[in-house]
Amino acid sequence: MQRSYAFQVRTCLLLVVLLVSLSLPVTASILDNDIAVSSPPTQGQARIIDPVSTVPSTSPLQGFWQFQRNLNDSSGNGNQGTANPPGSELYGEGRFGYALIRFGNEFPITLINNTLTLSTEATLEAWVGSAHYGFGYHHIMDNWNGYGLSVRDGRPTVFFRGPDSWWMPLEVPPLSVNVWHHVAATYDGRQEVLYVDGELAAAREASGPIEAGSGQVALAGRGDGAAFYLFNGVMDNVRVWSRALSEQEVNQHYLAERLGRSKGSFN
Repeated sequence: MQRSYAFQVRTCLLLVVLLVSLSLPVTASILDNDIAVSSPPTQGQARIIDPVSTVPSTSPLQGFWQFQRNLNDSSGNGNQGTANPPGSELYGEGRFGYALIRFGNEFPITLINNTLTLSTEATLEAWVGSAHYGFGYHHIMDNWNGYGLSVRDGRPTVFFRGPDSWWMPLEVPPLSVNVWHHVAATYDGRQEVLYVDGELAAAREASGPIEAGSGQVALAGRGDGAAFYLFNGVMDNVRVWSRALSEQEVNQHYLAERLGRSKGSFN
């Protein structure tokens, strides 16, 4: 009788565990450090895994470009991008689905309807990778004479606050090539802070409002639309926030997305 009763209890527990596991949503599985989805992307679409959207944050998201074979703004603020000439942009294997590929010889991606409102605080973040970043500036995002996030001589750098400011001195190690890096920069009215792969990399004192630049807001190039300082590599999940995220929040974003695809169209 005791053995029979114990068997029945174990059977009931196994059934409960099975029912609970079947009720949980299955979003992705990790295979060889890549995110495997249940169905491949179709033309013009890709299954999007966006862990950061589940990270609590009180800051409004001003812009979010996922590059799923389009230049749409997923923040809902209508900051769609346009290539010059239109339709000339290229997409390849990204950190999450597809990514924007730039060879350093195209015109920047400009925003058709720029509603970004950065005044006293801001955060810029992106995933980037390249086989060769090259020398000089290679902008991830730029508002000419306003603010920007860039890679200079292979090292990430940032500036806010308008034409009287300048890019942060290169105090961080060069980014490794042929791998993805999460790069983020914040400004809270007291200092500019640069993060690489979720860790604080550099900081400097700064003050004053973020001034509107003299040009457009551009992705992968200079905000005045000229074919200079063009990004050379791939970029994915570019975001702009109107508040300075904390070090903990930046680290949470990196950790939430660190299990994206390890491969990319770096060449």
